[in-house]
Amino acid sequence: MEVFKELPEDGIETNFSGWPKPQYRKMNLEELYDQNRYYYYCPNCQGFIKGTMAQKRIDTLRPLAGRRGTEYSCRKCRSNLGFEGMVS
Repeated sequence: MEVFKELPEDGIETNFSGWPKPQYRKMNLEELYDQNRYYYYCPNCQGFIKGTMAQKRIDTLRPLAGRRGTEYSCRKCRSNLGFEGMVS
């Protein structure tokens, strides 16, 4: 996988859930849903990577502690990029 130091000119940066960031929402739908233009930023790789982040469902919620939701990681280096869900 190639790492780009800058977001390519025709690229669309995505957030954790794989949707384009708010600044791209004014584009027409055909352009917005062209997933060949999606990139995400990985701080460990120090650049933008084409595609969307890897997703993994987590369900370790127990009576006293744990979490339930989706964990996002880089497809290239496998570093954890974020978590979206419930933590106790």
